[in-house]
Amino acid sequence: MKKHNNERIVDNRQFPTIEEIDLLNTIRLIQSQFTSDEPPLKFYDKLLSHLIKSSQSSYGFIGDLLYTNAGDPYFKMRAVSNIAWNQKSLEYFVEHSPNGLDFFNLKNLFGAVLTSGKYVLTNDTANDVRSGGLPLGHPLIESFLGMPLFHDGNLIGMVGMANRTGGYDESLAKNLEPLFTTFSTIIAAYWNARKYRESEKKYRGLLECAPDALVICNQDGNIILTNTQATHIFGYSQEELIGEPVEVLIPEDIRAIHKKKHVGYFSNPKVRPMGKSADLYGLRKDGSRFPIEVNLGPLRTDSGVLVTASIRDVSERKRAEEEIILFRTALDCSADAVFLIDRNKMRFIDMNATACASVGYSREELLTMGPGDIKTNITCDELALQFDKVISSKQEKKGVIETVHRRKDGSDFPVEILFQALDSSTDKPILIATARDITDRKRAERLKDGQNEIIHQIYSGNSLLSVLTLLCQIVEEQVSEIRCSVMLIDEDTGRLQVCAAPNLSEKLQRALNNLEVKPCAGTNFTSTDVRETVVVNDLTSAPLWGDFHSLALADGLRAYWSQPIIESEGKVLGAFCMFCEEPRGPLTGEATLLESSAQMAGVAIERKQLEQKLRHDALHDPLTDLPNRALFVKQLELAIQRYKRNNDYSIAVLFLDLDRFKTINDSLGHLTGDNLLVQTAQRLQKAIRETDIVARLGGDEFAVLAEHITDVNDVILIAERIHEALQQPFNLEGEEVFTSTSIGIAVSTVEHHSADDILRDADTAMYRAKSQGDSRFELFTSEMSTNSKITLTLENQLRQALNRQEFRVFYQPIISLTTMTIIGFEALLRWEHPERGIIPPSEFLDVAEKCGLMIPVGWWVMQTACGQLCEWQNQFPTATALTLNVNFSPRQIIQPNVIEKTLRIIDETGIKADNLYLEITEHAAIENTALTLAVLTELHEQGVRLVIDDFGTGYSSLSHLQLFPFSSLKVDRSFISGTDLHKRNSHIVHTTIDLAHNLGMTVVAEGVETKDQMSRLIALGCDFMQGYFIAKPLPPDKVHTLLLNESQIDQHELMATATLSNL
Repeated sequence: MKKHNNERIVDNRQFPTIEEIDLLNTIRLIQSQFTSDEPPLKFYDKLLSHLIKSSQSSYGFIGDLLYTNAGDPYFKMRAVSNIAWNQKSLEYFVEHSPNGLDFFNLKNLFGAVLTSGKYVLTNDTANDVRSGGLPLGHPLIESFLGMPLFHDGNLIGMVGMANRTGGYDESLAKNLEPLFTTFSTIIAAYWNARKYRESEKKYRGLLECAPDALVICNQDGNIILTNTQATHIFGYSQEELIGEPVEVLIPEDIRAIHKKKHVGYFSNPKVRPMGKSADLYGLRKDGSRFPIEVNLGPLRTDSGVLVTASIRDVSERKRAEEEIILFRTALDCSADAVFLIDRNKMRFIDMNATACASVGYSREELLTMGPGDIKTNITCDELALQFDKVISSKQEKKGVIETVHRRKDGSDFPVEILFQALDSSTDKPILIATARDITDRKRAERLKDGQNEIIHQIYSGNSLLSVLTLLCQIVEEQVSEIRCSVMLIDEDTGRLQVCAAPNLSEKLQRALNNLEVKPCAGTNFTSTDVRETVVVNDLTSAPLWGDFHSLALADGLRAYWSQPIIESEGKVLGAFCMFCEEPRGPLTGEATLLESSAQMAGVAIERKQLEQKLRHDALHDPLTDLPNRALFVKQLELAIQRYKRNNDYSIAVLFLDLDRFKTINDSLGHLTGDNLLVQTAQRLQKAIRETDIVARLGGDEFAVLAEHITDVNDVILIAERIHEALQQPFNLEGEEVFTSTSIGIAVSTVEHHSADDILRDADTAMYRAKSQGDSRFELFTSEMSTNSKITLTLENQLRQALNRQEFRVFYQPIISLTTMTIIGFEALLRWEHPERGIIPPSEFLDVAEKCGLMIPVGWWVMQTACGQLCEWQNQFPTATALTLNVNFSPRQIIQPNVIEKTLRIIDETGIKADNLYLEITEHAAIENTALTLAVLTELHEQGVRLVIDDFGTGYSSLSHLQLFPFSSLKVDRSFISGTDLHKRNSHIVHTTIDLAHNLGMTVVAEGVETKDQMSRLIALGCDFMQGYFIAKPLPPDKVHTLLLNESQIDQHELMATATLSNL
């Protein structure tokens, strides 16, 4: 403003009041604080605070006018000043204030504002009819000013103020209008911004829900919006993509083309798919390319048309498609036929090339067919039931069946089908069926079954002819063009014989018989000469088949293959032959079949040969090859039956036992003994008649069956020829050995009902002959039968005696001829028969020895006697040195546990080993000399004393005295008894005593019965004696009395008698 001439210029402009300035500051502050990001409660609380401050009110509220779904208005109080309500109202306020308090009752002061759209001012609310409707516990309202809020001419809400000091007036209301206008503008802007943000959020959510990448570009080709999926497949963040040209997502080699097409798109924007007919690629941030499909669509906005690109990464699909192509290729290369079947329609929906080839139909033909059209042994309904079981299964959903497929040409072939239900989300069940041609397997199974049947027949005892015929039939079933034969080499002639040829003509078989086995023999057709497979592809062009051309062609045969049949040890048995109706060689399977058939034939032949050998071996002696006892008995039974049907002649059995064979066998060895038996068998075969049968029954026993005996002299003549044959010396290992045989003869009678009867009688006669001396024969008589029965009865009673404990041990004292005291006892066996009383051993020992009872009886005697000696030693102090002599049976000596058993008895009874004297006869010592020597030596080393019994009655006695570790020698009673001691035998006894003493042995004289004999023995220097002169064998109780009062033997009288005898 200018000042002129110092005139005072007065400014008539109206300046704003302080209240107006404060209001303007409040409006600017409100506008500066506005943000749509705040929640409604916080936003409205700010407005309310400015309102209360500007109006200087004690109470205020602000809110929106809203409408129910029915169109009824209600007030949502967004903010209210903190007022002291009651507890219940306060809890309600705290709970609902974040979302606003809804008031549906508008019959009150603020309702008047909302229903009228005008401000309401009152300073006397108590008398204002519009007052009321306040919540319970609301503070008293004294004055009130309510102002409506409009935006674009529409009532959007209101503000209310109350309890201003001095009340409210219209000028205040007018002055606050700019504030209320600002409130209206800001509130409308707040909700518009929130709506936009919600809309954007919803739209963004739609973008993010899209399964594909979405890229929105403007017409310049710049990216203005993407979704998260786009960042995933391209590798960029959204911030990196926004504003960038879309070419960053396109490989460089096609960017120029894309840019040109992008510009052209906007000339005709429409939905357009891309990448389906031609390969399209995207470019990742890392520079890698990947296949994509794109759908373009226009997006029209106020600012113009945009383009939306929906981009799908089809890498996995492309990979799957490639795998499907590879799978399809592999499937077509599969050797198995594969069909896909629609279960509902029971029709094929696809198949591989093998499936088409297997049944001879094209793919187009099969697609019009179903599984029932190619199966012959199962109906479509039955097949559908099989499919349903698989489909409804909760397990593997698989199944296997065997069926038959029929080709287009009508031929059938067996198949095995594996079918499986494919998982499908539709109600269209699909099955995949894999069919495998099992023709070869079925043929192999039939061949295996046939081979098993052959093996069964082989081991069931069927004839070789039936087995080999079956083999040929089985092979012919395998190959329809083949006919088979088996040729075997005759062991006698060495020529080939047709053994089996079920389908060769008889003429051809006769022609092929008796061919020689040699190189180029006629046809060279058996391969037996070259020992390898022979193949003739065309018989008409094979010169070696010239003689057989016409016969082979007449049978329709053009080719021939042969495999040698060779046994396990390498011997050629024959050949397995195949004749083919076509001029060709064998295929691979046929060659294998030829070889395996020859092997099977070899097994059958070897088995039959083995059976024959086993049958022969079962009925023949392995050493001499003579019939054995079983065959002899069988032949004898048949001869007895013939004799009973025809009594014009008799039969006879000669039972032979070689004399002194055991001596020869033991002294010269078992091999020499076997050689003697073989030569004996050969001589016997020459000595008998042609109709007679000679057999080896076992050991050195032979038997001869002679039929057609009309006179006893006939059989005697046979016996004499046998004696004559065997009396000649045998050359055994360069040494001449002489032997003979004892023969028992039994001639058939009506009393001979079985082979055992006549053999028993011949055996009895043989023992009678042997008892009479060597090289004798005896004819069986009824008297022998009686004696035999007596022996049998005695044997049975002996066995019962052992079980019934009828045996007893008696003890005979042995006295010293020096001190005339008892030094020991000999344990002697007695049999206390329940009817006959005490039986001496002379009546039963031979029988017991023959029937094997002396082994258990001998051990029982040793156990009992040793136990008794221990008892006496414990009862009588003077008896501790007593000795016990026990007879040791030859059969006991050869028992495998003889040493252990003897020592165990000594240990169990408690005697000392040197108290026991074992008496061994000379005969026992020379039998099994090596074994006997080893046993006796071991017993001697353990402390047991050994005595040679019955000295002077056996063989080679002097040599064995030095060989065995004997402690004492017993002079046999035959040299003591009688009256000969002073004459012949005196020198023998004297020599024996001197010999024994020189060898370090003591001498015991047996059988001393008189004082004279005792005196003479004392004079000859004998050490000990025993006999009836001293005491008979006594039972244990009598021995106890004897030991208790040894004065029963008058030693002084004995000494005196001996002295007088020597004078």
